[in-house]
Amino acid sequence: MHLPCFPARNCSFLICALLLALALSGCGKKGPVMPLEARLPVAPTDVTLSQRGESLLLGWDVPKFNQDGSELTKLKRFDIYRIDYDPARGCPECRNPTHLLQQIDADYYRSTSGDSRRIYMWDHFVQPGSGYRYRIVPVNNKDQAGNAATIHRPCFPAPPPPENLRVETADRQVTLQWDAAPQPENSGQPVVIGYNIYRCNAGEYFGPRPLNREPFKPTLYVDMNLDNNHTYRYTVRTVAQHDEFVLESEAAPAISATPAAPF
Repeated sequence: MHLPCFPARNCSFLICALLLALALSGCGKKGPVMPLEARLPVAPTDVTLSQRGESLLLGWDVPKFNQDGSELTKLKRFDIYRIDYDPARGCPECRNPTHLLQQIDADYYRSTSGDSRRIYMWDHFVQPGSGYRYRIVPVNNKDQAGNAATIHRPCFPAPPPPENLRVETADRQVTLQWDAAPQPENSGQPVVIGYNIYRCNAGEYFGPRPLNREPFKPTLYVDMNLDNNHTYRYTVRTVAQHDEFVLESEAAPAISATPAAPF
């Protein structure tokens, strides 16, 4: 069989046309290879940082998903990093905390906190007049770090706690009363805006969340719909405000109360 012979110029044209046809035939079917998102944890959410007395309380929600959208089922721990800064100069947003402050085992925390998906961590090693920035890094069971979350705030001298906390019991209720905390004499100090009331069962620790949603302004609080013959523990903290920051005092000495039905 003899192949037709074309002039060299026509052959070049046919080769170019063939290559162009092959290139166009792949359009819409294949494209550049896109990198898949890593199966690493997303950043923790709802991160909070509050001052309680002379300590800071860091809180966050455990992430539920990986960065590729899959369910996060193999979370190992959280690495918590911290740096301090001068509040007068502002927080150095360009600096990431590099000092490893603490590691929190995810499974152990859930087993000791009722399988809660929210984690709290106390930092007692802080000083009034300094600011602190934290970086929370989720780590999976392959020791691979996910996306981090950061938060910062300054630490102030704490306001005085309420004094003379006392209780009265009745049928399914407890009435708390205390002496008001004094307002500061000097401007520039935190101004008292109310109180937070905390309750726990006998033999337990107080949780991080108060009974009231907003700072409670009166100095008398009635806790209702309780179980009779069950012992509760109470404490109260003063709530103060310094510029845009809210902080609490140390806790007043805890007091116990057992409501009971009248005879």
